[in-house]
Amino acid sequence: MKRATLFLLGLLALSSAFEFRGLSSKTLSLSTVTSNGEIPLTSTENGHFVVTIDLEDTRGNGNDLKGGPKSVPMTPIFYKSHSLLVQECLGFSPYNCLDYDCRPSETPVEIDYLNFHSDGVIAETNLFMDYTQWKLSRVFIAEKCTSKASEKFGTGSYGYIAMGTAEKFDENYIGNKGFSVHLENDGKSGKILFNWNAKLAEPQPLVVLGTDKNWQVTNIVGLDVGTKHAVTVETSLIFDINSDLLRFPASYYGLIINLLKEVGNVECISEKKSMPVCKLNNMIKTLPTITLTYLEDKNQKEIVLPPQLYVVNGKNDSIVFDEVTLNIQQTSPEVEGDAYVQVGYSNHIILGSSFMRHYITKFDVGNSTIAIYNKSPPSGSSALIFILLALVVVGGIIGFFIKSKSKGNNTYEENGKSSLLN
Repeated sequence: MKRATLFLLGLLALSSAFEFRGLSSKTLSLSTVTSNGEIPLTSTENGHFVVTIDLEDTRGNGNDLKGGPKSVPMTPIFYKSHSLLVQECLGFSPYNCLDYDCRPSETPVEIDYLNFHSDGVIAETNLFMDYTQWKLSRVFIAEKCTSKASEKFGTGSYGYIAMGTAEKFDENYIGNKGFSVHLENDGKSGKILFNWNAKLAEPQPLVVLGTDKNWQVTNIVGLDVGTKHAVTVETSLIFDINSDLLRFPASYYGLIINLLKEVGNVECISEKKSMPVCKLNNMIKTLPTITLTYLEDKNQKEIVLPPQLYVVNGKNDSIVFDEVTLNIQQTSPEVEGDAYVQVGYSNHIILGSSFMRHYITKFDVGNSTIAIYNKSPPSGSSALIFILLALVVVGGIIGFFIKSKSKGNNTYEENGKSSLLN
């Protein structure tokens, strides 16, 4: 009985070291801050991904010098350079500068993120995502946010870990000058990898995109649906794993819907501007690809969005579907809810976690590029192919010996008969 009690107490102590309560209606389990360059990504209730961040524990006992929690969940973003902590903002958990070794400035600052505008100050404080690869020393603390997004938009997170490198934020990268994002097919987990794992991706990238210091691709010049050229209007592109959708400005969204009907014989019966339901009566693989054209030094490159990516459950591409739901959304600064974006992003194409789950994206800090790779085939499929080939070879060998033995028996019998006749 005594041993059981001690065991239960040990489990409680262990669980308290990896959990932080009060972020949402459920307890969010946190991993430990890493030192190997492999940062676990975990999906929250509202579909955002979080990583575990150490708010500089100077005593090493699970609490900061002034009593704040050590490890907290924060949301990585790939379109900004200023990381975000908040005093009050859209359901994010509040950060109290008094609980940490935090030195805020007195100069007011305004920053627009994708889904909200924020007013606050810049503060000096240390945050670690990986003890050997990424350390932050300056952060934006929002004192107020305005948005048409949900009031609970930030639930489950303390704020944003921004991976951009503008304004000398490349100094955050204390190890390798770059990272890649690998999301599992379940859409609930993944990793940020500071050490490139060549086993996860095919050897050569499909396309390499030049970006600014905020990882924004600024010269998208065209969009095609199948063989139909949809539009030639210069726009920008960003990556956002905190929405599963492929998100388009109004002009692009309408053209995609119309051309899918013309080229793919798909009629959308829902008037929603998010995840429209469409009649198909065919297999998903018969749908056309959506292709974005990127221009670099007068050379055109393509970013391909296959139907397996822009259709919900698109991997089931060998089944005939009467209807399908498209994994796309029209964004606007005029609407409310999850389709809302700030005016500065109203003309952006936003590739969500469905894209980053289908491909592997590699961010190169030194060259300001994003390379897009096909994932390597699952190891199980390679093993299965090997086993099938081995069975074919073994079967052929066995068949050869059976046939040879059969011929030998026939000769023996014939010789036996001939000797009897003689």
